[in-house]
Amino acid sequence: MFGRMILGFDGTAQSSDALALAKLLASQARASIIVSHVVPRPPPFDARTREYIKQVQDHLRSVLDPAVAALSGLVAETRPIESSSAARGLHELAEEEGASLIVIGSTRRGPVGRVVLGSVGEVLLAGSPTAVAVAPKGFAESAPESVGVVGAGFNASPEGLVALRAAASLAEQAGAKLRAIAVDEGFAHARHSLKPEHHDHSPLAEELDRALEEAGAPDAERLVLKGGAVQCLCEAGVETDLLVIGSRGYGPLHHALVGSVSAHLMRSCPVPVLVMPRGAAVDDGAAEGLAPGAATRT
Repeated sequence: MFGRMILGFDGTAQSSDALALAKLLASQARASIIVSHVVPRPPPFDARTREYIKQVQDHLRSVLDPAVAALSGLVAETRPIESSSAARGLHELAEEEGASLIVIGSTRRGPVGRVVLGSVGEVLLAGSPTAVAVAPKGFAESAPESVGVVGAGFNASPEGLVALRAAASLAEQAGAKLRAIAVDEGFAHARHSLKPEHHDHSPLAEELDRALEEAGAPDAERLVLKGGAVQCLCEAGVETDLLVIGSRGYGPLHHALVGSVSAHLMRSCPVPVLVMPRGAAVDDGAAEGLAPGAATRT
């Protein structure tokens, strides 16, 4: 479903985590990858500008060439960007290229195995017109060879439906299992429970059943949990390879906005988290025409 994705890469360990996630998603969805490194705009031309440009070009080669080499066998190209900030540059590139996904790593802070957003991630998620995926710290060292289970956070809102459909599409493309996780927050102040309510006839369970039928995934695993959404989704998401969630229900249409649940999830979830922009349409055929194993280009 993601025919074209942007990988933010700067040569750090965190961007290596992002590279591992982009490689995993692209290999499952037959998507192409644009490897991008944002550099400051050059100073006004003077005697030092030529030397500055040469230094930037040498730096870009040292950063981007190894990244493309690591993506051997996938359709990949490099696109350095000049911008005043990394987030703005990635936004602009995504819009220019018509990309449907931006993949980044977590901040340098936080424990290994946890997604913690830094300034770039926070700005990206505060209005991105594309989906944004964040790899947890240390993901490059533990990334699976393929996606076996895709989780979907569901809350019966339009954003929850978008997340569920996206997760179902990803699971189908990858030949993976879909785990639909619905959380009844009416019990948010009570002791939470991760006990699967497979035979729950609550309105939320019925909404989940209908949504899975509409998404063409009636046989997906269903979990209806009671308690705080963040804690339930984090703990249930441990057994998935990717957790797909929706953005909050206000702000510009077709933009991802971080609500309290999604923001906390992306700071604490032990697996990669993918946030779908509000009002996004899931295109199951987005990856058609990209032959697997196509030649790499730079």
